[in-house]
Amino acid sequence: MKKTLLFVWLLAGLYFSLSAQTSTLGNAGGNPTSYLGWDAATPFPLNIRHNGNQNINILRNGLNRMQFQTENWTGLNGLNVPDANRIMIELENDNVVPAWSMLHLRDGGVSQFMRRDWFNVGITYDTAADLMYVGLLERPIANNPDNETDAVIAWGCQDGTTGSGEVDNFRMLFLQIQTGNPNAASDTEQGREVLRVTPLGNMGVGDFSQNGFGLGQQPTHRLDVDGSGRFRQLQNNTPDVLFTGVEQDAVGDYELNYLAFNGQNDQFLAGDGTWQTIIMRG
Repeated sequence: MKKTLLFVWLLAGLYFSLSAQTSTLGNAGGNPTSYLGWDAATPFPLNIRHNGNQNINILRNGLNRMQFQTENWTGLNGLNVPDANRIMIELENDNVVPAWSMLHLRDGGVSQFMRRDWFNVGITYDTAADLMYVGLLERPIANNPDNETDAVIAWGCQDGTTGSGEVDNFRMLFLQIQTGNPNAASDTEQGREVLRVTPLGNMGVGDFSQNGFGLGQQPTHRLDVDGSGRFRQLQNNTPDVLFTGVEQDAVGDYELNYLAFNGQNDQFLAGDGTWQTIIMRG
């Protein structure tokens, strides 16, 4: 019986040795088809593991390009996740640092003070001094086992108030296949801009990089529309004010204002936009 079991174990070891390519002698693979892992005959998942609580690095050309990390994450008001998973991917540098969220795509240079405690379940992008975070913002609710969670797009860090005057906007672009058509903004390298939000909270609807605005043109109001506007499902209540427009830079360019009804039955709205008293003549 002992000999039979030994023979079975030997066969199992032979099977596994034939099913895996773990290395080439001397780590100098001369065959472009050499690989590290299981072959197609192996019916088991491939595990990459470190039994200790240490990072796992992936290097190329001698540089650390990717790192699997863990972090004892501490969020807002006592939220915490021990051994939270993190993946850091470097663009070109070898200076791997702790990832700020579950996935961090890093070009390097952004200040550590740009990090927020609530960065966790999301993706962080950074290049030079700028960053964007797309993910969730969790915060506890008092006397409630559930958390309040918002979907968040956060970006930074130039708001135009510094000496350089640089502004980092949030923009939405629509792209099509580039055909060389100069009249189709979506065919250009940049694409068609459909929305722009400034760091001050002004939202521009339309393409603020076209129509003579130039790349430096910014929305100047909380809502700045390049084009026509339309409102649906408006309520038909007794009005308090009348919306009016004050012409700005050109015909068709108006800043919205309101004109309050004064409640006087003996007055009318004159052609200059003011209320005038009705004069009764005998």
